[in-house]
Amino acid sequence: MFFGVISIVALILIDYKMDPNVNNQLLDTEEYEIKLSFKESIINLNTIFWLLLILAIFFYGVLLSFNYIATGFLIETYFSNLNKDEAETMAGLYMSIPFLIGAILIPFFGVLVDKLGKKTYFLLLGSSLGFLSFLTLYLTHPLVSLILLGFGYTAFATVVWPSVIAVVNKALVTFAFGLFSSIVNLFLFLFQFVVLLIYHKTVSYYMVNILFI
Repeated sequence: MFFGVISIVALILIDYKMDPNVNNQLLDTEEYEIKLSFKESIINLNTIFWLLLILAIFFYGVLLSFNYIATGFLIETYFSNLNKDEAETMAGLYMSIPFLIGAILIPFFGVLVDKLGKKTYFLLLGSSLGFLSFLTLYLTHPLVSLILLGFGYTAFATVVWPSVIAVVNKALVTFAFGLFSSIVNLFLFLFQFVVLLIYHKTVSYYMVNILFI
């Protein structure tokens, strides 16, 4: 999560320094068609696209990898005094909290972003809350951390996918969106593999949480 926060800070700095005329060109809605090869399409994707991709890799990689081990983590650390069925039920309820918050609040955040703009600041908010949620996971009750993660997920998910469309040339939108999704999904697999490897080597959810931070 920390590297994700660094990525969004870099994105904000680049966005701030970018020539307004360039922004206007990127957001131009005029219909046109340019045929580019795969290599040319890659070359024509701008720096902000790649920073968004790095940010999404870290955020979704951590979020979904945590979801993969959350049941075991919660049972071992907070629900160990309950019987197996009760512990699994409580862990399942807690695991659903971030996604429930997202399901309820993302439409409202979408309206807010449309009115205020400043997508990069919402990305920073989401990444920062995600970082804070894992930083406090062993320091507070998990309910607090999961609520923070839910709000972080809401702010992040509201903005990141529309931002992909906004920052690339209109002729590259479909290619960029497909490439973005494919690379994020590839790293989701790699993140979960690394998490599983670390846990089997250390038998410690604490060490896995260090990776998430």
